[in-house]
Amino acid sequence: MEALALLNAALHLGRPDPRELLVALDLGEERAVLCLLSDRGPVVVRHLDVGASATVERLRGAVRRVADEIRTSLAFYRSEYDRESLPRYLLSGWLRMRELNRWLTDELRLESPFEVIDPFRAIPVTAARGETDESAGPEFVQAFGLALRAL
Repeated sequence: MEALALLNAALHLGRPDPRELLVALDLGEERAVLCLLSDRGPVVVRHLDVGASATVERLRGAVRRVADEIRTSLAFYRSEYDRESLPRYLLSGWLRMRELNRWLTDELRLESPFEVIDPFRAIPVTAARGETDESAGPEFVQAFGLALRAL
């Protein structure tokens, strides 16, 4: 059922050309579904025992290390140079993962998220703890594909 929903959504949203080999991947938290479809062969569906949580957990580990380095550097700076001033946190650079700001904010136990600075574009990010995320959930494609069955 999950693979059928994925294929329905991919066919409707992707509108593949008959000469194309459609490779659709639905990356879930703990596992993924891979579907291959073309006019020249059968539909192949594979359930993969790896999901986004493995990648996210590695990234979270890196965020923890970055937060530790920020804490250590800030503690040293404050002990040697400036014990009085309140820190102001700014974030720039690679910000394609919207949760990065929230993760750093949580790891450092800040009251508000980093200010995002990018002179070339506005970057949507998730807010600090307790706020809802605006992006569609991981089940969106499956729900959309199932809804298409009624059309």
